[in-house]
Amino acid sequence: MVSSPSRPPLVVILLLVAVVFVGAAWAALTILLPPARVRALVSEQLSHSLARPVRFESANVSLWPPIRLRVTKVELAEPGGFARGTMFSTRAVDLDLDILPLLARRVRVNDLAVEAPVLHVLLRADSTRNSRWRRSRAAHASPLRARRRCVTWRSARSRRRAAAT
Repeated sequence: MVSSPSRPPLVVILLLVAVVFVGAAWAALTILLPPARVRALVSEQLSHSLARPVRFESANVSLWPPIRLRVTKVELAEPGGFARGTMFSTRAVDLDLDILPLLARRVRVNDLAVEAPVLHVLLRADSTRNSRWRRSRAAHASPLRARRRCVTWRSARSRRRAAAT
């Protein structure tokens, strides 16, 4: 009797294919979006769309679980620059991105998380305030569209969830 060589089970083959796919995606992400490029893209886009100076410690993209853009220690300047103060700061901003629009070179955010935000709103005696935004032309041309028109936050002190529309 001649024995035929045994083939590995289908589950093993599928696991190997999944590992190779994840490895290739990770390598492509590392090559196409190195940390320096991500930092430059984030800096350019934030400063351009907010029409104010922005600084941050780091920006990186992770592949798993969901595709996530994380920007840490974000600061947004007061009108007139950082010499006049910081209007907004946060420990980190996480954007979970949808993969299918990314393949078509579009960005769709599934989830936005802001850790420990601090907002400084100033109302001066002449009724002007630091929160008046002068949006760039690009921001007017491509406004932010949101499906859900509400903001949800969690209060760490009260452990309640609140929503504002």
